[in-house]
Amino acid sequence: MSGPESNEAETQAIRDLIEALEKHQVVLERSIAENSNWKMRLRLGIFQGLGTVLGATVVVSITIWLLGLATQWDPVKPVAERIIQELRQEGPAPEPNE
Repeated sequence: MSGPESNEAETQAIRDLIEALEKHQVVLERSIAENSNWKMRLRLGIFQGLGTVLGATVVVSITIWLLGLATQWDPVKPVAERIIQELRQEGPAPEPNE
């Protein structure tokens, strides 16, 4: 099938590939332009760091609050009280003697 139908199909396939490549080029150019803006990247980094710190603070606060509630439940009361006591200690926890 090396007739005119084959050539037209190949030509159309090449045109489709060129069109797809041009679309990808536009996307890549936009991506490069956005990523090369150092001010935007700095802002994003600051917000990401701030979000991480705030999120960790909320998680730790909720965990401690739940431990406080757990001290009222008899099966886990000793464990919860010990964890809260260790969290209130200043400095590193003492190492157990072997």
